[in-house]
Amino acid sequence: MLGRQVSSNADFGVTWQITKEFSLVDSFHYGTWLEPAQWTASECSYFSTSLIVPPNLFAPTATLPVTTCAAPANGVAGIPVHGSSSGPDVLLNLDSNFLKNQITSNLIEGQVQISPKAGAYFGYRYDHRVIADNFFNFQDAIYYPNNAARGNCALVAGVLPDGCTLNADGSITYVTPDDVYGPPGITDININTAVLGLWLKPAKPLTFNVDAEFGTADNTFTRLSPQDTQQVRVRATYKPSAWLNLTGYFQTTNGQNNILEVNGNQHNRAAGVTFSLSPTEKFSAQLGYNYNNIYSSLFVCFTSSAAQPGLSACPGVPGLVQELSPYSSTVNTGFIDFLWFPMKRLTLEVGANLSGVSGSQVNLNPQSAIATAPLGPLNSEWYQPYGVISYQFAKHWIGRARYDYYAYHEDSDGSYQDIYAPRNFHANLITLSVRYAF
Repeated sequence: MLGRQVSSNADFGVTWQITKEFSLVDSFHYGTWLEPAQWTASECSYFSTSLIVPPNLFAPTATLPVTTCAAPANGVAGIPVHGSSSGPDVLLNLDSNFLKNQITSNLIEGQVQISPKAGAYFGYRYDHRVIADNFFNFQDAIYYPNNAARGNCALVAGVLPDGCTLNADGSITYVTPDDVYGPPGITDININTAVLGLWLKPAKPLTFNVDAEFGTADNTFTRLSPQDTQQVRVRATYKPSAWLNLTGYFQTTNGQNNILEVNGNQHNRAAGVTFSLSPTEKFSAQLGYNYNNIYSSLFVCFTSSAAQPGLSACPGVPGLVQELSPYSSTVNTGFIDFLWFPMKRLTLEVGANLSGVSGSQVNLNPQSAIATAPLGPLNSEWYQPYGVISYQFAKHWIGRARYDYYAYHEDSDGSYQDIYAPRNFHANLITLSVRYAF
């Protein structure tokens, strides 16, 4: 396999201080990366009616695409047994791919110093994104009898398709017809975004920051990509003294793709708080909590014998049905850590990391008698309490003992995997170490 990544970036910015309280800032960014790749694979297949029956080895007289095939030692001379879905007996596959991503962005922003305790900014950003991709595949294969007319050389109205040639020994050679590297597929995306923000410092220990972006695009590269986006970020810091600090944040990112065949809607919301204090040199503590909620929904096309009855047909794809695919995940995490120096040389530390996840995903097979896929980590819990003792028993030498407990649990949804292979574990870990510092 051969491949590489080539990237280049450039940035330019200028600031114009119009007045003491107002300035204009313009920022330009250009970035591109290219990923050409190529790989060649050879494949030799030997067919048998059973894993315990030696394969029949065909002796071809036609030219083979690969001459390095090593036949099984237990093979016997004869005609291989092929089904209609059997692949080629010998295959040489050449695959060449190319992907390019280029973005040009310009942001013009006005910044206002309202007062010594407040400021704001507002602006407009334009992004132009170009994604180009290309794929080329060439195959040189041979199909042995019996049933040589299969795969790429299956008969069409009683005639071999283009690229297939019947050989004198009864085999059929296939070479990819019209192997021309065509032009790439190009996706152009133009994005217009309004940006604004505000910062406040109503009191010396208290600070607020609010940032927001509202954007719209005229195209997307994937169905999951939104055309309209809204993002709001809020952060607050309260530090009344050198030994006490409280920080909180909230962030939400929303996206929509209102194309009729997509009907996409998504959000990612996060909030958290962190509290730290060090009232004395011998004691400190940190506590924190984080919340994260992710949701997405869009139309998907699929086929299933256990699908919900009455689903509408997938537009433009015969044989498939269409359904909304809601996905949700709510994650609650917390941490706590206490550090205590009861004696000059002794340090004690205890804490824990805790996490709980709940969520759901679309069930494409609701008519199945038993769940066909586990929810896995979408309904799970994780616990990791720990304790540490450190003691400086000599100059430059510190002995340390640490205990960790790990526990992971997934709630069962009744699927085969949950019944026969539940994913629950716990572990106890003790670590003893000695440190020398100089």
